[in-house]
Parts: sequence; structure tokens; C-alpha cells
Amino acid sequence: MNNKDPNKKLIDLINYTIADTNYVKDFATPYYGIFKTLLYWISMYTISSFILFFYQYFGNLYSLYLNNWYFPLSRLLNIFLFSMSLLVYFIYIFKNKMSLKEKDFLKSFSIIVIMLVFSRMVFALSYYIKSSILVDLYNTIPLDIIILILSGFYLNYYFKSSFSRGIIIMNIVIFILNILVFSLFTSTSNPSSILISIHNLFTILRDNGVFIILNFFILLTILYKLKKNEKYC
Repeated sequence: MNNKDPNKKLIDLINYTIADTNYVKDFATPYYGIFKTLLYWISMYTISSFILFFYQYFGNLYSLYLNNWYFPLSRLLNIFLFSMSLLVYFIYIFKNKMSLKEKDFLKSFSIIVIMLVFSRMVFALSYYIKSSILVDLYNTIPLDIIILILSGFYLNYYFKSSFSRGIIIMNIVIFILNILVFSLFTSTSNPSSILISIHNLFTILRDNGVFIILNFFILLTILYKLKKNEKYC
């Protein structure tokens, strides 16, 4: 075991050195470090979303919202959990072994991650900064979906692949549908039950980060399949 560990470390060092050399040449597109970092981040993000969802679910089920502690705890949980997810992202950037190209991409991509996390903290933060502007903006414009579209362009700049372009198209379609449903709902004096249900569904999906989770689940699934096929890296 002791003989294998130094050999493995040496092989890893050689692989990362080759990846960094390819970065200079700009021939290769290493991505395994990106895969691991995004996997850990979206896992923490998903866990945070589930915790808050069940907190609200049981709060409504058992009328816990009637207690004075319910909403303050909800806000604190929101801020703590999503701040932790952001911390996980940066920890894995600096702690994980990966090529310089991947680190540079992830540092640049962090602006997307920060904005996505911030979009989930808007309601909680608005209470403490005494401003309803952020909440009104979130309710009017699907900022989270716009950020996902931007993330698609980031990914396409790095991978320059059909799957990254497909992610852009997918998020644009979701954005258009969201705007269409919102416009019909607000402009109709007596919306149908179907329109109300669709509008409520979009609201629930956005409020619980489902579009974000789905977006990165698709991305990571594609990267995992590419890893098995050794198409990149």
C-alpha cells in the first residue's frame, strides 16, 4: 500500500502537468476538476433546497407558521444553508487537484454561482436590508433563469460543444415559457384554472431552485458520460 501511494501521487502529478501544458497550447479541454467541484456544490445546493422545502411543507401541514419563531428561523436557515453551499464551491476550487485551466474557469464561473445562490437568498435578505425592490424584481423578472442562460454561454466558451449550446437553448426555452405564462397570468382579468395551475407550478419550481438543480444535473450527467467515453480530459 505504501509503495502504491507514491506511485499514484507521481502519476497524478504527471497528469496535471500534462493538462497544464495543454492549457498553454490550448489544445485540450480538461474538465474532471470542474465536474467534481460543480457536483459538490450542486449537491449542497440541492440538500439546502430540500431542507427548506420540507421545513415549509411541515410548517404549512402543522400550522407551525403561527409560531413567532417560524419565519425568523426560516430566514436564518436560508441564509446559512446557501452560504454554506457557496463556501463548498470555493473550498473545492482551492483544495481539489485540477489543471490551471479548470481553476481559471471555475474562478470566472464563480460569478454565476454567486448570483444563483443570491437569487435563492433574496427573500431572506430583503427582510434584513428593509427593501422590497429585490423581491419585486425577482417576482417580475426570472433572474435565476437569465443567470442560467449566462451560465450556458460560460460553459460554451469553455467546452465549445453541442451539449453546451443545447443547455443555452434549453434555458432560453424555459425563459420564454416563464415570461409567456407570467404575461398571460397578469394581463388576464379572469385567468383560467389551467393558467393559474401552470403559473403556480412555475412559481414553485423557481422558488425551490428546481430549474437550477435540473440544469446542473443535466450538465453533470453529460460530463459523466463523456468521462466514461474519454472524449475530453
